[in-house]
Amino acid sequence: MADESQRARMMELAQQVAKLQDKLNKQQKINRVLMSRVERSMDAQGDAFSLFQTAISLEAKLKERTVRLQRAMQVPAALITALNGLVVVFVVSSEIFSRRLNRARRLGVETPAATESRAGWEPTPPAARKAGYPPGH
Repeated sequence: MADESQRARMMELAQQVAKLQDKLNKQQKINRVLMSRVERSMDAQGDAFSLFQTAISLEAKLKERTVRLQRAMQVPAALITALNGLVVVFVVSSEIFSRRLNRARRLGVETPAATESRAGWEPTPPAARKAGYPPGH
């Protein structure tokens, strides 16, 4: 009987060990799942922070490059403005010259075609003619 009671006790203990082993396995599985979740969460937070840092860095680079591009564009814009001004001056002076030349031809004043040897020729303005200056002075 003692042998039988020891066997029953051993069987009971073996069942308890098996139950405890199952419980331990389940607990270890839960721990692994929770650790995995924590690690993913930490990675996600790390990734989020890393992305935040990268975004700030990229924003700073973007601002710097935008400023450099704007400065680089200011020079051509200023040149274009100056060239436009020169074109306007050229067109206006060409128109003035054409009008004076046509007026001089109508009035019979010497023109550069008639006196190619004169450097810096300019038709005599009407006020100068009235004052008695000769043509071309």
